[in-house]
Amino acid sequence: MGRGVLFIVVSVLLLLISPSVYATELETEIVSIPVNVGSSILHDDARITKPEGDGPFPLIVMTHGTPRNTEERAKTNVATYFKTQSEYFANKGYAVIFVVRRGFGASTASYEENWLFGNGTRNYTKSGLEAAKDLKAAIDYMKNKSYVDKTRIILLGQSTGGHSVTATGSLS
Repeated sequence: MGRGVLFIVVSVLLLLISPSVYATELETEIVSIPVNVGSSILHDDARITKPEGDGPFPLIVMTHGTPRNTEERAKTNVATYFKTQSEYFANKGYAVIFVVRRGFGASTASYEENWLFGNGTRNYTKSGLEAAKDLKAAIDYMKNKSYVDKTRIILLGQSTGGHSVTATGSLS
């Protein structure tokens, strides 16, 4: 079994075996995640949703897909994207960070996930590793939170977000 498949299987198992906890209150915070890109520090918007209390809570890092229409990328935002899903997992006892990657939403950084080979075909490896910088920065940011269980981290992404979390998982 390859590392990627094993990572996904382990992630799903962690979701299934974690205790179900229904929080009475959820805490939400909008944050700016610093991302080290070469000699620059750029920022990603993110939303943290967590159960009330000190934890430590297992962490879920969530990210979005890529709309086909370039103008639609600007509509990706922390206010509404995956809000219901974040609250669901927080009600189950997880701290959740939803990350809007560079080049999406209100980000002033350029879109860096469309790398091509010289022959014009897509370079999915380079694109995925570029997105992984954003998710790795979010993980590092959350590891500094006292309420996060640093040994239990799950990455969850939709469409190209799934590709991004797989690339991120390949880094460790």
